[in-house]
Amino acid sequence: MEDLDPKYTKKCSTITVFSTERGFFREFYESVKESCGEKWIKGEFAKIHSSSAKLVELLEKDESSGPILGTLEHVAPVFKGKDFPLALKKFHEGVRMLQEGNHRNAAILLSQAIIKTTQGTSENEKKFLAEALWKRSEALIWLDEGEKAMQDMKYAIEMGSQVKQSPEYFWRMAKCYIITKDLKKARVSLGLAEKLLKNDPKIQEKIEKEKEELEILENMKNIKIPEKNVYLNTLEMRKEYLKIPDGSSEKLQLTTGAKTGNFFVASADINPGEDVMCESPVAVSLLPEFFGSHCLHCLTRLVAPIACANCCSVAFCSQECRKEACSSYHQFECQYLDLLIGSGMSALSFLALRIVTAAGNYEKAVESTKDLLEGLCRHSEKRTGDDYLQRSLMAIFQMRILQKSGFFGRRTTESVNPTTKELKTAEIILNLLEALQFNAHEIYETLLGTNHIVGSKESYIGVAVYRKASLFNHDCFPSVARYFSGNKLRLTALRSIASGQAVTENYGPVFTKQNLLQRQRNLRSRYWFHCECLSCREDWQKLEDLSNKCRIKCPTDKCDKAFYFPDNPERQIKCTRCKNHVTLLGNVKLVREAEELYRRAAEALDKNEINAAADLFEEGIKLFFTVGIPPHKDTHIAMESLRICYSLRGNVYKK
Repeated sequence: MEDLDPKYTKKCSTITVFSTERGFFREFYESVKESCGEKWIKGEFAKIHSSSAKLVELLEKDESSGPILGTLEHVAPVFKGKDFPLALKKFHEGVRMLQEGNHRNAAILLSQAIIKTTQGTSENEKKFLAEALWKRSEALIWLDEGEKAMQDMKYAIEMGSQVKQSPEYFWRMAKCYIITKDLKKARVSLGLAEKLLKNDPKIQEKIEKEKEELEILENMKNIKIPEKNVYLNTLEMRKEYLKIPDGSSEKLQLTTGAKTGNFFVASADINPGEDVMCESPVAVSLLPEFFGSHCLHCLTRLVAPIACANCCSVAFCSQECRKEACSSYHQFECQYLDLLIGSGMSALSFLALRIVTAAGNYEKAVESTKDLLEGLCRHSEKRTGDDYLQRSLMAIFQMRILQKSGFFGRRTTESVNPTTKELKTAEIILNLLEALQFNAHEIYETLLGTNHIVGSKESYIGVAVYRKASLFNHDCFPSVARYFSGNKLRLTALRSIASGQAVTENYGPVFTKQNLLQRQRNLRSRYWFHCECLSCREDWQKLEDLSNKCRIKCPTDKCDKAFYFPDNPERQIKCTRCKNHVTLLGNVKLVREAEELYRRAAEALDKNEINAAADLFEEGIKLFFTVGIPPHKDTHIAMESLRICYSLRGNVYKK
């Protein structure tokens, strides 16, 4: 297989390990490389067969062990610690904003105070944290964040706050229930607030006002008012889709091929709009630039962040996410996060480390990675000595982090030289660094436009590895759309997939945006394979050069003959395959009907009627594939529009 651009291939491979522009790891690698020499790396080192033997050679060879041990002996905790004076300052600024009615800025400042303070290790700290949470719950109520406000009030009580004995507490609970449309609980909460009420005219006025609002809402609960706000609609849709459990369609069947490896095919016909798969990740890593805006664990947008007990580098959306993270991976990464970021390691290198730390200990790491690595391609035989040097050094560096963080338990020495268990872990990380280059998924959220969803953009926020989703083969004309709900990956059919056909994903290059040479260069350099999908074999034109004169199927049942789009559809012609005399008029009319459905769907999309648009696009695409064969310009535009509709079921954000 010809490499169309070897320099680009090398660059693509390197940046899956570390940044070539920033961070100290690049200098670390270059110092080891210079000490060992190109000849040894390309010759002796490249010929070492096993991963563990490569690691041992680097740690024992005089030319490499010196710069390796000399650098890694200086590994020490580097992280953002707590800062109570700053927390106190942010708290007072937040309270002032709250009094001024600037609720959004109040929530932000109070969140900063909560992040910066120690998480309740002493009575005074608990008291301060409880007060900050109580104040933030007020701001959140005004921002219509009922669930998050209740979360804060519950947490404040856990920190020792006595607010549950006050009518204000139950009034706030009533407000939260009204926001979340639980009117029965709102009525009960107002009743409890009245029972606790003493001589306090302000809270009495608040209660009476909420009773009036509640009565209005109760009278209106059977009246359905159409919601035209696309942003509210998408957020409501997302809540529903987050509840969908993991699973894959019964119409999926795993098969294997000599050239293609493991991949999925349809065991029965799949229609546009059918859900193909929903899967939680084996491990997920949030990009560092989103540590302050997204939950480290589930990757959802932060509204009322919960802090780590030790560092200020990351935050969580809930106590549940914090507990899961801090009981597994974050306890080992917490004090070294700034060092890891400062190294310039790639997102995939972070993910490789996360797969190991998420296991919680050495034994579980060995067990959990065994099956994962067996199912993922690594292309070990195609790697150069220099490629292995980069990945081996990253594996050794991460092993050192695990040594220092207590992942292997208490060590009797500060030496970098690994024990048998530590060397095995470095080997696992090295193998993961190979596999993740070809099998990880970028997680994104959709940034909505100011007034219209057509102006939406995708923002890459993290990376994850999935057991089943990694087995889908690439197609420059994919049959499914990929989108994310938190860190869950979802696949939904974009077009009709006949029984026996491959169910395909897309790794980045699509034929509508890149020509054949560009796609082959990107796929060869990034994923090391030559694509032979239909759009590549037939060298389809990019979207702007396409027309609606698609090929038309023979109208004879079970005949697979395809005709060029006819100038005179009414004229009778003889099919060379089935030998029947046929006219293509009926099938051409159905193609035109599909185009009309696309037009109506586009109109619905212009009105932000997402569900109606998706239904019409699905109907039109299904109709087209019964009689037409791509490429067909309007169908590809419809499929891209449908993909946008699906993405709005997942992670969405409007600034």
